[in-house]
Amino acid sequence: NFNFKEVFGGNLTSTFRINSGVSYNLNPTGANIQTLSTNEWSLNANFSKSGFNLPLFGLSLSNDISFALTLSKLTNEPSNYEYGTTANGSQVAGNGSTVTTINPSIQYSLSSKVSMQLFYRYINTNPTGATVTTVPRTSKEGGLNIRIIIQ
Repeated sequence: NFNFKEVFGGNLTSTFRINSGVSYNLNPTGANIQTLSTNEWSLNANFSKSGFNLPLFGLSLSNDISFALTLSKLTNEPSNYEYGTTANGSQVAGNGSTVTTINPSIQYSLSSKVSMQLFYRYINTNPTGATVTTVPRTSKEGGLNIRIIIQ
């Protein structure tokens, strides 16, 4: 975790995470060993600023704004070692994939009664190595949320 002193009159925080692991599954009946290697990293960054005045429609309200960004990459690489009747195993690549995610967003509060959020999400999945069954695909989502409270 990283916290910064006041930046541009607001607060800036970030988190960086790395995970890596390998799991093994022994199958004596099928004479094989299945392995799954995973590697993941992610970065989250947030900036928020509260209480600044922005004159709008003749009113001077206390506004809040925040920016968030999440970047991540996950790689899964499964493989099987098949032994049969020999002591030397043959390696068979599994259906590995790499997933990249980018997710920025902006949230703006004009007052405690009016706020909006603008967001975008990009997800890209690609096969790793000689994988033939993992289909490359890309997903893009975006939107605008407006919240008005009437009492």
